Amino acid sequence: MRQRFRHIARWLLTPWGATVLIMIAWFALSIPDLRHGTMGGPDMNVIVERLEEDHSAAAVLSWFTGPWVQSDDYYRPLVSVLHWADFMLWGDDGWGFGLTNALIIAATFPALTWLCAEGFGYPWAGPVAAAALTRFEPAADMIHWPAWRTDALCGLFLLLATAAALVWLREGRRRSLFVALAMLLLALLSKETALVWSAFAALMVLLMARNRRGLILLGAAFALTGAFWLMRISLLDHPLLGQVPQHVNFSTQRQLQCLLHIAFEPVYGDITATYPSFAGQSMWWAVADLWHAVARDAMFIAANALIAVASLKLLGVIWAWRIITYLPSLPFAGLWDFYYYIPTLGTALLYAVAAVVLLQLAEPRVRQWRGERSDNDDPSEEN
Repeated sequence: MRQRFRHIARWLLTPWGATVLIMIAWFALSIPDLRHGTMGGPDMNVIVERLEEDHSAAAVLSWFTGPWVQSDDYYRPLVSVLHWADFMLWGDDGWGFGLTNALIIAATFPALTWLCAEGFGYPWAGPVAAAALTRFEPAADMIHWPAWRTDALCGLFLLLATAAALVWLREGRRRSLFVALAMLLLALLSKETALVWSAFAALMVLLMARNRRGLILLGAAFALTGAFWLMRISLLDHPLLGQVPQHVNFSTQRQLQCLLHIAFEPVYGDITATYPSFAGQSMWWAVADLWHAVARDAMFIAANALIAVASLKLLGVIWAWRIITYLPSLPFAGLWDFYYYIPTLGTALLYAVAAVVLLQLAEPRVRQWRGERSDNDDPSEEN
């Protein structure tokens, strides 16, 4: 029994063990909020009303051959099935719907660790990214807005697809290629954002593996995405968004500003808003908010610099994720926080990998300092 406890203790000190501990801690902290959960947002009222009208097996099948449970504009059968399962278990109680969202976010933590370990080669960046993700607003609010699970579920499958794809590119495991394509299909069945993963994969192949494996991955990904696109058109009779763009109608300038905000947060926000707000103030250099902004910006710049020193290609992959996965949300610029969730996964990876790179760079110096200190403390003088 003692040996088993020692084995468990050693495992908890590994990246996967740390990830499990973060999952448990995050879940324990989230449960009290779940007990006061409500059907956040107007979308959930529509979803629950439709499920109350028809929650039969025929309705479930209809979501795989037509629009999803909320409206006629989208094809999201997996999310519809999850809403149906929650309704069958919990009725209109927000507790159950929030619990499902919490489980999806919790499942994202090991997905981040797998991507960092098998895809990036930085296993400890996984639990760090999981911990960082919990501090970002989209993830923190996800459990209170059940309708946002579209992005949570799609982001989970896209992380798994990316990890499996990188294993295929590096090691050539055919099973990894099939897993990547299967996860991409599940992401496509969750939200339309997954349509851009092929463009992300193209940049990833260009940076990481310009070889036959890369061509196979891109050919299969584009073929699957194209087939899904054609199927979606045949089922919904419109290419992507139906009537939605007519009542969004944000200006191109607003859309580009939101793109810059996502790509260069917090630097862009501080340069355009925070720092100008201190202009003309007396004793501006003594204001705590100013130095908080400087610290945030310094951390962002340092994170990019550290990863660039370790691997420019890896930095390119992370930036490709952060930019490309936000592009489908450009027409909805700044409308709701959940549109930032999938790009935010890349931001969590950015800070996590940078933290691990910093520790790796500092480790030899720390060992050298400890060795020199032990030599100085060694009593070797002759009497």
